[in-house]
Amino acid sequence: MQHQCTTTVVSAGDAGVNNLAALRRYIVAQSRARIYAFVHIANNGLSAFPVAELYNIDNAQVEACAMALAENPDFLIGVKVRMSENVIFKHGLEPLKRAIQACEMCGWPAKMMVHIGGVETKELMSQILDLLRPGDVLTHAYSGAPNIAGASPTSCRTASSCRRRSPPSSAA
Repeated sequence: MQHQCTTTVVSAGDAGVNNLAALRRYIVAQSRARIYAFVHIANNGLSAFPVAELYNIDNAQVEACAMALAENPDFLIGVKVRMSENVIFKHGLEPLKRAIQACEMCGWPAKMMVHIGGVETKELMSQILDLLRPGDVLTHAYSGAPNIAGASPTSCRTASSCRRRSPPSSAA
């Protein structure tokens, strides 16, 4: 019987700008599998977990993130942001706007990965969906987390609109 294994994995925002080099050196370089990553908009990624990485919005530094993207197009796919209410504190769309700005500044078509789960207002959920661009990724949409806006007809229409804006996915 032939060996079966995982050949490619994606780090979904574990590392931010401050620890991206460590991810490359100690994880990616040591792995037999191909590893790609989304860099987290928060400088330290998820290293301070369970402390919310975006409670202090100053942790989301656009220029540093854009530079990391520009310097690592062989390895990075784009930027990750967790938009859960317990992560973003009272910053609303600002973390997502900063992450999109970093993608647009890097010089290549970097994608967004937007984590939802615990988005507590219909307005915020609708605004998140409105900001997504073709090819961006929305994660945990069906996790059962209390995304109150998920039941809203407006959000359903917005999500359908996002789907129409995106190109069809191709099988790898």
